[in-house]
Amino acid sequence: MKGIVFNIQRFCTDDGPGIRTTVFLKGCNMSCFLCHNPESLELKPQIQFFESLCIGCGICAALCPMHAQDFTGKKTGFRRECCRGCGLCAEKCPAGALVAAGSEMDTAQVMAEIGRDAQFYENSGGGVTFSGGEPLLQRDFLKEILVCCRERGYHTALESALNVPWEAVEDLRGCVSLFLADVKLIDEERHRAATGGSNRRILENITRLARGGSEIIVRIPIIPSVNANAADMAAIADFVRGTGGIRAVELMPYHAMAQEKYTSLGRVYAGAALAPPSDECMQEIAELFRARGLNVL
Repeated sequence: MKGIVFNIQRFCTDDGPGIRTTVFLKGCNMSCFLCHNPESLELKPQIQFFESLCIGCGICAALCPMHAQDFTGKKTGFRRECCRGCGLCAEKCPAGALVAAGSEMDTAQVMAEIGRDAQFYENSGGGVTFSGGEPLLQRDFLKEILVCCRERGYHTALESALNVPWEAVEDLRGCVSLFLADVKLIDEERHRAATGGSNRRILENITRLARGGSEIIVRIPIIPSVNANAADMAAIADFVRGTGGIRAVELMPYHAMAQEKYTSLGRVYAGAALAPPSDECMQEIAELFRARGLNVL
């Protein structure tokens, strides 16, 4: 099968146990204002233009069949509305100012990349993690790769908001060793304001996975002005404890390092003015979860 992949990152240590390869699939059905992977949101290849890196060589303008580059002799202007994401300009850009975000790959190509690090998985207790975007939006492609990974004995992790019908989760849970499930808020209306959608399906799917015996780590981004307070964290902690089957929570402090990505895609980063939570804030939140008997990463 074929799907749209926007990155395959090797030697990862933050997306599950051991040394891992993380495969990032494009496409998302949420619109979180603080998304750190804006290049993942659309389910199609895109071109990122990092204007500060442009050296004005004009190679891209000569190659582009859609005339999306406006070359003035000094710098290139990028007419994004003309671009069809073919990637010809990014392949030849000598300065790295144009970058292809997403390309079509088939299962064999993805497995070849994953297989390069098989020895590291075995020696470290690692494996393969699938992330996005929302990887479950490419469900059939994802499942085929997961089955191949399990046949080769690789530990598999899936990072997902689980904002999909239960049937999509159930279809592949037998191929997933570990779910990394994102939870941002419990209050539905405030969740809708921050992410563009309801959290009912998310919380229901997490509960069903936990009660069905799946291994789960709940990941919580700690975001000032959104959820970095005792009331919201207590609500999440009580939910996690109430499922009765979640191994741990992982607290992830917000950062604003994605701003340049947004600019490269012609988008505005709505989280630019937020400051990361303090160490004291993170420690207080960690203690709140531990007080409820939960393991905190």
